[in-house]
Amino acid sequence: MKNKKKILITGADGFIGRNICNFFKKKKIKYKKLENNKILSNHASFTHLLHLEFYIGKNNKTSYEKKNLNIIKKIITKCIKQNIKLIFFSTCGADLNINDYTRSKKLCENEIIKYNKKSNLNSIILRIFNVYSSSLNSRGVIPDLIKKMGKKAKIFIDYANNVRDFIYISDFLELINKSLNFNKSIYIQVGTGKGTKVIDVANKINSIFKFKCKVLKSRKKLSAKNFFSKANLSQNSKHLKWKSKVSLQKGLNLIYKKNKK
Repeated sequence: MKNKKKILITGADGFIGRNICNFFKKKKIKYKKLENNKILSNHASFTHLLHLEFYIGKNNKTSYEKKNLNIIKKIITKCIKQNIKLIFFSTCGADLNINDYTRSKKLCENEIIKYNKKSNLNSIILRIFNVYSSSLNSRGVIPDLIKKMGKKAKIFIDYANNVRDFIYISDFLELINKSLNFNKSIYIQVGTGKGTKVIDVANKINSIFKFKCKVLKSRKKLSAKNFFSKANLSQNSKHLKWKSKVSLQKGLNLIYKKNKK
């Protein structure tokens, strides 16, 4: 591995990608956005490749599993030939056969693990839980709830008893920064290690934002598969010496302070 960090990033224009780029700017870490048509170009001077770009089917008839798999194969080939460390952004639901997205992530993980053993690929697989920030322009449980509760007097929440792990963007970015300095192949779960029911998140939002929204459970109280989701941080503590600093309460307060009128 080269000494000075130079980072390639696919999918740099998405929510997480934009935040990573801004973080690297502040840290004065050199990075470059990598487009799919430039994957096989020579970037031998770069040290890391962060692969965030991912294609998702917009309806039940569209599947991008083959496309995502073909791209990760090209990226793996590139990283092996050019001696670049691969950091793959996966999902906490990769082991669950929920949809096109989770199946694609699992296929890509398997391909990476295969080449870790076969060709000494140097990689980190990040299984990411629910990342949120102070911006309400992103997708996710928390921004969606805040926007709905701010407009309506009453909302019904589907799967209100589902447990989710919410990690604030600053904690997430610090973990990414630490992972850049770890030189072995590993997969780690990216969350706080604390789970909260969706209904409890809504009630916290109601209190902090001083909404007068009546929060009710719909008949769909618990999803069939992914009803409990909480990160196991044992690998983070052992290998990266990392743990989250921003509690859900603190994170929601940060959102409120930034967005209050």
